[in-house]
Amino acid sequence: MNDTKSGLMWQDYLAGSAMNWDKAKKTCKNLTLGNYHDWRLPTINELRGIVDKNRTNPTLSTVFTSFVSDYYWSSSMIHIKDFYWGLDFANGNELNYYKLDESYVRCVRTR
Repeated sequence: MNDTKSGLMWQDYLAGSAMNWDKAKKTCKNLTLGNYHDWRLPTINELRGIVDKNRTNPTLSTVFTSFVSDYYWSSSMIHIKDFYWGLDFANGNELNYYKLDESYVRCVRTR
């Protein structure tokens, strides 16, 4: 899915089930989709950009056809080692997670 406002291209299918942060990062790095090989884990700011605050459960923008109303990893580390920001697309809340916790992943690339 192309986001013309941000200049990002988003993966519009789930990259497997919930997984820890290291596996999420590796999943995006190894993703080949649409003949592109430069996918990555999004930052928390990029995830915020696909939240639709007028919706609930999911708060994910309606342009996406594949989703789970649950937590998704970001690449943004918080001030505590091995903890990263995540976003819950059920309600739009941002939380920090220990990297061994399991969350979903939606990969992104810069167009």
